[in-house]
Amino acid sequence: MAIISEKEMEIIMKIVKGFSSLSDFDKGYFLGVVESKVEAKREVEGRTSQNVGTLAVTKGTAVERR
Repeated sequence: MAIISEKEMEIIMKIVKGFSSLSDFDKGYFLGVVESKVEAKREVEGRTSQNVGTLAVTKGTAVERR
């Protein structure tokens, strides 16, 4: 379980409070931006683990990275 900082919790609470007032288009756009950032982070972490030669878990499957 990841521990988040107080600042991160404040940001999450602001998003939760404001999300219901967004239009469906804006909600979809927001979701798309978040998903693309998560995917980019996973790609960077994947390259890092490949370079280091660690064991990476992808979609529930352990894969050795070399």
